[in-house]
Amino acid sequence: MLKVKKHVNHSGLLFRLFIGFLFCVVAQKTAIAVEEGMKKPIITPAKLEEMRKVAVHKQRRIIFNNDGDDATGVPRDWPATAESMLKLRTTALVGSQVDTIFYCSLQGPNSLHRTKVGETFTANGFNSTRRNIIGELVAQGTDPLQVMVDFCRGHGLEVFCSMRMNDIHDALHRPDRPYPGFARFKQEHPEYLVGSIESPPPFGSWTALDFGQPAVRDLTFLRLEEVCQNYDLDGIELDYFRSPMFFKSVAWGGQASQAELDMMTDLVRRIRKMTEAEGIKKGKPILLSIRVPDSVEYCRAIGLDLEKWLAEGLVDMLAVTCYFQLNPWEYSVRLGHKYGVPVYAGLSNSGVWKCKVQCWPQDFQRGSTLFYRGYAMQAWQSGVDGVYMFNYFNPNDPGWRELGDPKELMVKSKVYFMSPRGGQSTQVKGGEKFRNTPTLSVEKPISLRSNQPEKMTMVMVEDFPGAEKRKLHPEITGHLWVKGMAAGDRVDVKMNGRLLENVKASGESLDYRIEPADVKNGNNVFELTSRTMPRKEFSGDPSALEIKDWEMTYICDKVLVHPAQLPWRRLMNFGGGIEHIDSGNQLLLADRGTNAADMVNLAYPWHISPEALTVVEARVRVVDSNNPLGVCIRVANSAAVEYLTLSKDRIGLYFAKLSCPLDAAKDRHTYRIVLKGKDIRVYVDGTLKLDGIGKFATFAFDRKEGVEDILDNDWNKNSLLFGSASGPGTGEAYWEYIKYYTEGKPISLQDFIVAVTYLAP
Repeated sequence: MLKVKKHVNHSGLLFRLFIGFLFCVVAQKTAIAVEEGMKKPIITPAKLEEMRKVAVHKQRRIIFNNDGDDATGVPRDWPATAESMLKLRTTALVGSQVDTIFYCSLQGPNSLHRTKVGETFTANGFNSTRRNIIGELVAQGTDPLQVMVDFCRGHGLEVFCSMRMNDIHDALHRPDRPYPGFARFKQEHPEYLVGSIESPPPFGSWTALDFGQPAVRDLTFLRLEEVCQNYDLDGIELDYFRSPMFFKSVAWGGQASQAELDMMTDLVRRIRKMTEAEGIKKGKPILLSIRVPDSVEYCRAIGLDLEKWLAEGLVDMLAVTCYFQLNPWEYSVRLGHKYGVPVYAGLSNSGVWKCKVQCWPQDFQRGSTLFYRGYAMQAWQSGVDGVYMFNYFNPNDPGWRELGDPKELMVKSKVYFMSPRGGQSTQVKGGEKFRNTPTLSVEKPISLRSNQPEKMTMVMVEDFPGAEKRKLHPEITGHLWVKGMAAGDRVDVKMNGRLLENVKASGESLDYRIEPADVKNGNNVFELTSRTMPRKEFSGDPSALEIKDWEMTYICDKVLVHPAQLPWRRLMNFGGGIEHIDSGNQLLLADRGTNAADMVNLAYPWHISPEALTVVEARVRVVDSNNPLGVCIRVANSAAVEYLTLSKDRIGLYFAKLSCPLDAAKDRHTYRIVLKGKDIRVYVDGTLKLDGIGKFATFAFDRKEGVEDILDNDWNKNSLLFGSASGPGTGEAYWEYIKYYTEGKPISLQDFIVAVTYLAP
């Protein structure tokens, strides 16, 4: 019995052990099955695509690009909290027309959030009254991007993480004056940059990342992947406009090769594939938006194969423009809608010189509320899907509650600019050839020559019947800011073929009354014709002309400083160049760089007539020059261009192929250049040295010498320049002064606006 009993108990133990083992196996398999089930996609690719189509075309009246300065610029006496950060730019937007916030927490290699693949930016030092609270937020278990996600989720807004594909604020970095935002990645890998402090590129900034480097593209991808995995985002933005420089070859004056275009396209494909995979895991699409220059050809020149991205379906949303605008809004609308991609008009006023026209009220200036209303209406008229605000930060500004509703804007007072963006540079060699928009501002004025009509088109959109129903009366005025008008001069303005009357002159402003019936919804054609009185004609020896009223005089005892320097423009793309005042109060311009685009010079838009007698005078001492254009004065009058070349022992006219010996280095000499028609003469200390009768005949675009590829068309045709234009050559000289006079000077149109004011009874 005992044996049997023991046997029975043993069998029971084995049975229990077997059951326990079986339970463990089942439990383990169940756990594995549960774990594997959790790894299974929440939605199918087909469902994701269906959801994407809905998300892509949802209403976005206003997209707000917040560049992250709120977290890095909290007042020092505020607590380091999410509420403090949001109070600066975001909290007051609740109930506005902002539907989507792009939060820029990826800036170059720096991140404004927690990261394992980048560098969390916690440095201070930008402003003594403000501080960076990112480190303190991280210590609290959050960060600026998470704060923004939580805010948007709590108020029904979309939220995207925006990445500046390049950021060059750190170009201010110097070893003896470290820039707080100069990332460790750039410090440790200078070979990944397009240039250096010692050798900056002629286009763009030396701290721009070179996307020709695989490590740069890999880091870009990993940082975007990380935010898609760690945050509840509706999308990400690739901001290619904040600093539109991506390849070293372009920074040094070339255009992107097909291989470089393919590199960037492969990166976008890789990012798109990642957002698809992460979207499937999260159960919702992660949209991919881009901000780029508004020209397919320009984008290709800098390395962005924009139309290919659209055609391949790599992009969900398209935002265009910032510092410059190359095409009318309709261009981008047609492009995006061709591929089913919504288009958003960037209304940023960044980079525009805030010219305070003294004769116009404050509300009529660029950057005012009235300005943004007119700018937005011009965009909405083209068919854009929404507006995109950048560097527009005051959350209490009325624009947040107006600019997203074109119907309401039509019956609000506004100002239309002929050229809202002004004349900003395109930042790449030859970039001006892609421009198809007017550029009118104090930086790029237009010459109105007597009896020669100048036509231009302005888009305007108004609802006068709607305003009448609201008992609002429209008062419309055109305003020209002009310089160079003399007694008896006038400017006739026709709008859509009708001469505007009731002209009122007030200082440098000419004000024209416009009737509502004159205004067309859409393109309005203006024709401006100056009627100038005859100017005094000189006769006799040009070297002996006593000129009391010089049009412009620059006494070179100080370095020109913006904005007072305007309209002078620096064209200084150089390594080892110098511009400073010596102990004798003379300006040293020294070009010691030998790269293809190195030069040190100053240019002035003088707007002279080819038929008028023009005199340029400069007092100079040459130090050295190994190239005819190492030290020179360039004159162009819209019909012809010429260089007076100054070497240590010889002077010459570059295109006319005239020269003579002169000891230009021993002492200062006074050089007088006299232009009229096809004639050019050069006098030195009152003596005729170069007689170019009939030899001032080389058109500015016939020859590509010196600075022609850097200057845009207007400056090429009609400007005065001094300094170096040598490229690989070197040269330096001391300049005491430079000035000019011209007869029959055309009127200079500095700016042109139309103001529509709705008056209540």
